[in-house]
Amino acid sequence: MIDDLLFHDAFHSVSPQSHARLEGWRQAVPLLILGVVRRERRARRPRRSALVKTISLSTITGVLLASSILMAEAQSLNRAWVSGHGADAAGCGAPTSPCRSLQYVHDNIIAAAGEIDILDPAGYGAITITKAISIVNDDVGTAGVQQPTTGQNAITINAPTNAAVTLRGLNIDGLGVASTGIQITSAAAVTIANCVVRHFEDSNGGIFAQPSSGTVRLQMTDVVVSDNGGEGIYVAPTGSSSVTAIFKGVTVENNGSTGLVAYGGFTSGSIDVTVVDSIANANLGAGFGVDSLTPNTAALFDNVTASDNGFGLYIQGGAIVRVTRSTFTKNGDGAYISVGGGGAALSYQDNIVAGNTTDFDGSFTPASLQ
Repeated sequence: MIDDLLFHDAFHSVSPQSHARLEGWRQAVPLLILGVVRRERRARRPRRSALVKTISLSTITGVLLASSILMAEAQSLNRAWVSGHGADAAGCGAPTSPCRSLQYVHDNIIAAAGEIDILDPAGYGAITITKAISIVNDDVGTAGVQQPTTGQNAITINAPTNAAVTLRGLNIDGLGVASTGIQITSAAAVTIANCVVRHFEDSNGGIFAQPSSGTVRLQMTDVVVSDNGGEGIYVAPTGSSSVTAIFKGVTVENNGSTGLVAYGGFTSGSIDVTVVDSIANANLGAGFGVDSLTPNTAALFDNVTASDNGFGLYIQGGAIVRVTRSTFTKNGDGAYISVGGGGAALSYQDNIVAGNTTDFDGSFTPASLQ
């Protein structure tokens, strides 16, 4: 007979809609086994081993059936919670019984397109995302996603090309040893809001968007990317992939290379970047950079400020860049411009480029406001 503890655990691990199925199965399997036993006794068969084998087979079949139900239910929740006081165990995920880590919920509890909510300040571990999902901290305090292992990422997004991923309110930290804060290799859309990404040491730095196929829509709002060893934000699709990105209220500061760079030289697709109300400060390379071998990369900078960088704005090759209402000051070069092969650097003549060691290396092409 099947142990009732199996069903006690199952009832606390599945949705209420499956309780009836499990209860019916729990009642049916013992009756089925009892019927086999009675038939065996009536037949008075001398070989008891056959009876044992029959019961064992029935029991195993039943356990497998229960397991399949539990596995189907395991990733059926549309919303689950994590807490610093939670535990990763079957059936966790309710606000009163939260899980402990993001990866456990992703792998075992939450359905595709579901949401993981943070209950309290704690560290919740690194995560590899392979499906549509939202991870949300609505101002409960610091929700840490730390990666203490050299060469590893804190968050890797390798989701289907039709999947949307949202990250909100996370403090993503490489502790001075990890590779990349957020690496985007595949998704349809990635939204990052109210996050901090810092202390990553790879040359790709804080946030690295490098899909190899399809088109990724990337949106960042109120994100700080600072104190990384390489690039702050690096957009560089490969293969035939394309990226359309909007950065609003983004700060890239004190990174070991460029603060925010879009590079189109690795893809036959395209890059279209809009940067609004954003700041680049004290980056070793450029504050903002756009580079491409062909005119497949376009960028608009509106009301951005770059100061104390190696270059305030760096534009090269076939990139097509438009700049309006922006300030570049106290940099090595205010604006470095070297375009060709279909590239263009257009200024709407309402920018401030002053107070740099060298204000211009190259020049803008004047453009008229519409």
